[in-house]
Amino acid sequence: MNKAKLSDDEERKADMVKLSDLTGKKGSEWRSNDATHGNVHMRVEAYTPADGPDGVGVQGVDLRTGKEITVYLANAEQFAKLYTDPTADQSVREQEAKKIIANRPPLDEFAAKRGNRAVPSDGVIAFADVRQDYDSGKLYSRWAQGMVHIPGDEAALTGMFEVRTKVGQANGEKFTSTYVNYADVKNAFDPMSNGDAKARLDGEIFSGKLPGIAAPARTSGLIAVKLDEGVRTFALSGAKKATTQNGRKVWETIPGIDAALDREHRDYSAIAATAFAAVIGKPFDSLKITGEPEQLAAMKALYDGIRDGFLPVVVMPSAVLSVSKFQTADFLGKKFNKEGVAIEAKTAGVNLVDRGYFSGAVGVRFVSQRTGETVEPIIKAIDSDVRLPSKKSDAFQKLDLSAVGEIAFDEVGKALTHDATHDLAASHDHGGPDADDDLNHGFDPAPDVSF
Repeated sequence: MNKAKLSDDEERKADMVKLSDLTGKKGSEWRSNDATHGNVHMRVEAYTPADGPDGVGVQGVDLRTGKEITVYLANAEQFAKLYTDPTADQSVREQEAKKIIANRPPLDEFAAKRGNRAVPSDGVIAFADVRQDYDSGKLYSRWAQGMVHIPGDEAALTGMFEVRTKVGQANGEKFTSTYVNYADVKNAFDPMSNGDAKARLDGEIFSGKLPGIAAPARTSGLIAVKLDEGVRTFALSGAKKATTQNGRKVWETIPGIDAALDREHRDYSAIAATAFAAVIGKPFDSLKITGEPEQLAAMKALYDGIRDGFLPVVVMPSAVLSVSKFQTADFLGKKFNKEGVAIEAKTAGVNLVDRGYFSGAVGVRFVSQRTGETVEPIIKAIDSDVRLPSKKSDAFQKLDLSAVGEIAFDEVGKALTHDATHDLAASHDHGGPDADDDLNHGFDPAPDVSF
């Protein structure tokens, strides 16, 4: 700011020390931002009695931190205190609190033995914008939503997610569907310093299943490499075979890193295959990769750099997840009316679509309610770890797959140092129905998501 252009009063205002200068927060953000725990996804252990001053509370484990906590839904008094503008008139704050609470499902319905909202022990509840009241030390939430209602048939996954759309055509009409790329950063590891790398890759990444879920999934492996220009992340899809189920052609993942490598690779898939081959010691010359001579030379240099330990790498499980029709509607700004017709609506899911990767949790179902059969995991609920800014906001920042790789390096505590340079392209979109990785080895882009 050029003070020569300011009046005396403006100069005095400019020189005043503000609370935001000392704390980095504006006055109205002081309590809310300092106290917030973000969105908490809790595995339920028990419910507290309803006769306390805060009503029913939920005891359980925060899936993100692993800590045991108890969360209550803020009553009108607590809501006004924690979630409304502290500079507003108290009557206005109380009125706003009562209006929101009136439309909020109570935790009694989650604690019930039966009902659409019932979440038993080992189920998962998403608590929105959890904040601590420093006067009492208790944690409160403004809203709750069930994510896992039937433990054993459903599960929660945590990590990094990317919601994508795809336009298709059926019966001469175009339609838009959605799918989600999942990167399991919490299970990332350094394959060069963990014993038998191939055994871990076979069992934890290229098993055809996601960790902790005994159901087939469209899995792939992500490998992040630290190059001179930064971390770059590449995806190697698991090999697939076609089968027929209920008269439909579907694609199943063939387990094992060997099957993933033993097929033709080009473009970014060739880079991923090169990196994974280096990890397990598969000879570079045995790979079925194509490219220009300079590209092949760069990939050989990549192979040698990883093999000789000059290029740090981390690997992690990933998958493409299908989405239920109700969650798809939410992503597309629609909801179903009583007649079962999708109508335009203001939905929270719209802000998650095509924004890049974000950290969060999903609830997936992998047992069909209709047939009882084990099926591919299908997303029924999704939530971010923190409130995400609008895609139109100046605060919006799109995270790509390479950013996911940086997060994975942080997860395993890998030092980001090396002294080699390779001419490799930036990371790419992985796992989508049209990705090069799946060329001629693809999966059914629209699996049955009904139950």
